[in-house]
Amino acid sequence: MSNYSKLIERLDPSVNGRHVEAFMRLEYGTLDHFAEDKFREEIQTFKKSREDYPDIDWEHSAKYLGI
Repeated sequence: MSNYSKLIERLDPSVNGRHVEAFMRLEYGTLDHFAEDKFREEIQTFKKSREDYPDIDWEHSAKYLGI
């Protein structure tokens, strides 16, 4: 598990950090320049997206990205 995934799960234990990291990497590519506040914001965006699009397989996306 990457440091980003660990950070995400520390910020919100209710989400799979790998899935949120995949969500963010598909949007931004690199995550190096983000502060914790941005991760918190993206976690909320991910949770909303997951509700709106329940058929997206985030585990597949994480594996595809090597996360």
